Amino acid sequence: MLSTEVLIWWYAVVVATGVCQLLLQTHVLFVALAQAILLLLPWVFRTLEHSGSMATLVFAAIFTKLFVVSQWVKIVLLQAADSHLDRPVETVFVLLLSLLAFWVAALAASPLITKRGGLVRIPQDPDFLLRIAGVAVGLCVASILLRYDVGLSRVGDAEYTEGEGLVILFYLGQLMPLAVAALTARAFIQSGGRRYVDSLVVLVLLAGFLQGLWENQRWIMMGGFVAFVATYFSYGGRLRVRHLVLIVAMAAPMQFVVFPLVDLQRSFRRDISAMEYASRTAETFVDLLDTEESAREREELNNMYRSWDTRLYYGDPTGFFDRFSPNPLDETIHYFDLGGELGFDHLVNQLAYGVPNMLLRMVGIERQPRGGIVLETAIHGKSSNMNYGVMAEVFAAVGYWYFFPVLTVIVFLYILGLHVVYGRFQYNYFAAFGFSTLYFNFAVADLGDIIPQLTIQGTLNVIVLAATAVVCGRLGPLRSEPRSEHDRAQAGRAVEDTGA
Repeated sequence: MLSTEVLIWWYAVVVATGVCQLLLQTHVLFVALAQAILLLLPWVFRTLEHSGSMATLVFAAIFTKLFVVSQWVKIVLLQAADSHLDRPVETVFVLLLSLLAFWVAALAASPLITKRGGLVRIPQDPDFLLRIAGVAVGLCVASILLRYDVGLSRVGDAEYTEGEGLVILFYLGQLMPLAVAALTARAFIQSGGRRYVDSLVVLVLLAGFLQGLWENQRWIMMGGFVAFVATYFSYGGRLRVRHLVLIVAMAAPMQFVVFPLVDLQRSFRRDISAMEYASRTAETFVDLLDTEESAREREELNNMYRSWDTRLYYGDPTGFFDRFSPNPLDETIHYFDLGGELGFDHLVNQLAYGVPNMLLRMVGIERQPRGGIVLETAIHGKSSNMNYGVMAEVFAAVGYWYFFPVLTVIVFLYILGLHVVYGRFQYNYFAAFGFSTLYFNFAVADLGDIIPQLTIQGTLNVIVLAATAVVCGRLGPLRSEPRSEHDRAQAGRAVEDTGA
């Protein structure tokens, strides 16, 4: 995906970024470390891409979330890149160590995963793709209805961890992007590689968007779009100028209407009926489009934002932009430097999240609180489910000296886990779907989230695919080769014929 032309443009942007940061009076050491990160990003990306790992896009998402976008937004706002941080140089240094940990882990994992597939063969024929899409939509809708029936709709996953097995309903509710990925691959194969979109793809994208509004979750709303983009790249698509223009065009309504709408939904009472919820959502949407009403709604939004978010990396509340920042790591380093430390035992205790809580309770084992909850309680004296990320959690546990080796081991195991569950990324709609369920999680969640995403949710996803394949007579044996000749003929030939 990274051509020579793209690299040249990237390096030009990197140099321009550094010059702008210096002009805005950013500390020289911060700029130097930031330039090192930006210059090395393509090389780590290429290492992962060469191995065929879906961790390629996971890595890109992590550093986009925690660093890249924030540097450009600071320039647009005419702010020094190291402003509004307690430990700016230390923060960018730890981010550089994180990037190097990904690089070493990728180099170590490459011999083990290159040219090897996951647990099961990924069927590519259009009939099966239509059936797996139907199964995904059906299970997702059933999950929504069942959760609504038991009073667990429109809430986060923390509500599903009481040991009653309800987390399975939560994971089934994340299957809509599988339908998007499968139907996108189907459109590509049926058209001989000429198109990735048809009416069915548009329909499930809209369904996923509406599900996000209903469940009041941005990541569910965006999951289908992420799955579509990931499938596009998986099946030979290339990034073009028109795509960047489209992203910019979509960013404005998302930033100023859709994301504020989701935040404002969170002020609704949780006990209102479905019709009331839909009605209030529609009214709020209309208000955001009205000039006078929009000002009132945005003031309410800013008041909400000030009340729960202390990470104002760009100054006074700037809404969704503040989610693209290195603040979680910064405040963790600040806490550690003041004498706070979780200890290595904390990381070991988080391994219990790889086992369903229902099973742990049967044998009388109580899991420790998640890392994000522990961190926020230690730093702020309260818990509101703020985002920290695995890198912040690891740093709080082991500090500067052991951060690099410990994170390298974790990333190495994470890359292997992703590969075992989802397989190689090329011509693999299942891996594209997997990416849509976890794209930012390493950057914002904790070990208590990413471990069950591989062990519990990953296993469930494989079961759904394999069971559907068994019923359809499409399941091949467990194997290590990336694709059968039939799969290559179905998917790969289209790429070769079109030069996509």
